[in-house]
Amino acid sequence: MPPKSLLARRTIARVVLAVGLLALLVQPGAGQQARRARVRGYVVEVLSPTEFTLDDFGVGEDRIYRVNVEGVPNLAADVVRIGADLAIEGLLDSVAGELRATTLKRQPPPEDDTPATTTISTPVPIEPSEKSLWNWLKVEVKEPDFDRRRSGRVTIRNDIHYEIIANAEIQQYIADLGTRLVPPYQRDLPDGDPAKIPFKFYVVRHDQAGAAVATAVIMVYTRTFEILKNEAQMAAMVAHEIAHITQKHLWRLDKMPPSSFKVEFARSYENQADRLALEYAANAGYDPREAARTWRLMAQKLGFTPLRGSHENYSVRRAFIMGELEANYHQLDYGGLKTEESRYKQIAERVKKPF
Repeated sequence: MPPKSLLARRTIARVVLAVGLLALLVQPGAGQQARRARVRGYVVEVLSPTEFTLDDFGVGEDRIYRVNVEGVPNLAADVVRIGADLAIEGLLDSVAGELRATTLKRQPPPEDDTPATTTISTPVPIEPSEKSLWNWLKVEVKEPDFDRRRSGRVTIRNDIHYEIIANAEIQQYIADLGTRLVPPYQRDLPDGDPAKIPFKFYVVRHDQAGAAVATAVIMVYTRTFEILKNEAQMAAMVAHEIAHITQKHLWRLDKMPPSSFKVEFARSYENQADRLALEYAANAGYDPREAARTWRLMAQKLGFTPLRGSHENYSVRRAFIMGELEANYHQLDYGGLKTEESRYKQIAERVKKPF
């Protein structure tokens, strides 16, 4: 009979072997995790002629798939490009997030049924009636006293007030970002030119997420820094507000009588601002894909997506942006664009504790 020490060693060896075999059986990619599945999403990165990453169509949660299309017969070369909305069937390894496609179908982008709008892309003098609107709004800015830590204030019509955070680093950050995003045809105009828009950018204390614009003053709410993850996303939001000003949206709407048609135009202007924000951000060196991620973050963090009114809901705005990327940005060199996550996080922390 073998000694007890030898029996113990043999028992341990059997246990180790059994555990090892079990581990092999449940390893992702060994075939046990693969199942037939149908997914839909947007192409966000092309890795090779036969592989890309797909961002799930829903805005409720983050889900990225690595898709291989070697098994898809007669696949057209121009179907897979950034922004494309694809419905794919195949074998999905849900643990690894890998999908081996067997069929692939491009989905048509959503139709923008709002009225068509013209785009301003050259300097245009401020109209007398536009000046009258600005005078009526009576936007006044009291700059913060950074040395004494005294907040500033933006006042509209003497009764709407926004508190400007008294932190020089935060305010310089948003001013520099905003200035870079202003289109060159505006930014490069000399001071005193009748077409020069006097842009100003501030971070203001507010418990809602987003940004607001009054005449040429753009205000980013402090809550926004809790939701967005990088500077490219913030750039998309600020660029959207810049577009409202360069396209004279407030003045155009003010000239219309109240009606349901006016609401349609308001929605059209919001969609136009989203499109131009991609252009302004990309021209400043930011990755425009982050604009689409902004609306997913808003839906996730706020826990809802608003009903259609003057704005489309978050899911539709994301879809419109992806459609724009597919149609007009498929030749863009995304590898040379930036997101600037590190610097943004530093500023976001300062916004939480300005002093």
